[in-house]
Amino acid sequence: MKHLTGPLLSFLLLWTCFIIQSFIVHADIPVSCEFPEVYGEWTFQKTETLYNNKVIDSKCSIDQPSLPSHVKLETFIVDLRVPDVALLKSKNGKLKKKGRWTLIFNQGVEIRLDGYKYFAFFNYTQDEKGEVTSNCDRVFVGTYHDDSIGAQRWGCFTAERTRAPTRARQFMKQQKLRDAMKKSSTSSDSILEGQYVRTIPEQASSQYQDMKQYVQAINKLNKWQAAFSHRFQGKSWSDLQLLNGNRVRRSSQLSRSFIQQEMLTSKKRNSQPFEKIRIYNGKTDQYEMVNEEELRKTLPQEFSWDNFHGRSYLTPVRDQKRCGSCYAFGTSEHLGMRVRIQTNLTQQWIYSPQAIVDCSPYSQGCRGGCVYLASKYAQDYGLALEECSPYNITMRSAQTCNITQCPLSKQRRALRTWNYYNVGGYYGGSDELNMMVDIWRNGPLVAGFMVHEDFFYYKSGIYQHIPKEQIAAQWSNASKDLPKFYYINHTLILYGWGIDATTGQQYWLARNSWGDQWGENGNVRILKGVNECGIESDAEAAIPLIL
Repeated sequence: MKHLTGPLLSFLLLWTCFIIQSFIVHADIPVSCEFPEVYGEWTFQKTETLYNNKVIDSKCSIDQPSLPSHVKLETFIVDLRVPDVALLKSKNGKLKKKGRWTLIFNQGVEIRLDGYKYFAFFNYTQDEKGEVTSNCDRVFVGTYHDDSIGAQRWGCFTAERTRAPTRARQFMKQQKLRDAMKKSSTSSDSILEGQYVRTIPEQASSQYQDMKQYVQAINKLNKWQAAFSHRFQGKSWSDLQLLNGNRVRRSSQLSRSFIQQEMLTSKKRNSQPFEKIRIYNGKTDQYEMVNEEELRKTLPQEFSWDNFHGRSYLTPVRDQKRCGSCYAFGTSEHLGMRVRIQTNLTQQWIYSPQAIVDCSPYSQGCRGGCVYLASKYAQDYGLALEECSPYNITMRSAQTCNITQCPLSKQRRALRTWNYYNVGGYYGGSDELNMMVDIWRNGPLVAGFMVHEDFFYYKSGIYQHIPKEQIAAQWSNASKDLPKFYYINHTLILYGWGIDATTGQQYWLARNSWGDQWGENGNVRILKGVNECGIESDAEAAIPLIL
């Protein structure tokens, strides 16, 4: 159990994934659950597959206090193991089937087992004082369906953890002690260590273009080139925070640490060769055991889908404007790029981020979402063409889905995904090598990225975050004039990598969704191999289904 109080609740997470009913977005879900709190044996109850995807959210959602009444329920046991193994067991503990599972950030879980996919958010309660308790040992009413694309057979389920491994309990006990020790010394840049951090926006009404000395100070450090972008002229810092849903998300480091610790123990116990690593293949939905050194030799030192044999497979640079829809653009654009790659540019459709914002039952509209579930939406419902749902920048608390107004011939061009996945195979499994292999084999992917205030001034060069202390040393009034900013999470599309010929620095090639007036014509190079701003922690992608 986790107890969270006060202003912390207003900015817990970015990319949180929410259920909507009749395409209306619900309130934020202030829940936070980590791998060791979920790992273990769960008892499930589910209905029969009585519904289709048009009515399922009115029957099975976070709003429902319990499973539908007067229906037959099936009870079964699932053992969730490290790092992504799900074992279906009989009541007497006998193994029946083996499948896979993953956290969806620290808010939900998906299990693929015995021909079905199960998805639900973790449970939480809130008292009259506003104190929230994350009940990570159970989930709200969730949905499941057969594993076909565009599934029509849906049902409801609930689940509760009935056995927690001793190692998981010990890990969380130790983590609470570490958190208590860090609490008094948390710095503004410690968010990637798993802390929730906010800088109070004392200058939220100040303007982006007011920071001339700030830009000059960055350029004095000669790390990368800063400049004012026309994209943000006239915008206040509070406006800029809306670009990413105005929330901050805890990184996956705690879950990653536990998984790595458990897998290292397993390797030692089973005498597995340490030079062998697992690489996840999104096309086959399987792991490959490979020699890391040999695999790295097969990858080119520089690679770009923007110039592959003299041709670009990228979609045009786009602008999310005043809407926290980076997750929707990341999904629609990386899928569009992968369609171009799979069809050798014979299909160059532009897909609709607005359809995800307005129509996905797994997202929170302009207030955030996640690529994993946006790609699930594409598989379950189909992702419409841009012309069927043109991008609308209006910030709305509720969305209206209007795709059916598009001509039937265009509706039939909606894109489905064959597979959607966390790069590395599960949440917490992403790393530099898995990302390179996935880009090389399948095309651009989407990566989570922690945005600091200096990123808004990026113009060119290899970006790496410059701490405020270094910038402040460049002028006397820094303590007064430095921008005060919420640290927020964002998504970028990674489409390649390279090496600077002068410095030898390695970098990722990334596409932003802030228009072509920002950065290097809408793109940015980011320091590679050191998990800069969490760029190598949480990567996601999907395989489009070409018909």
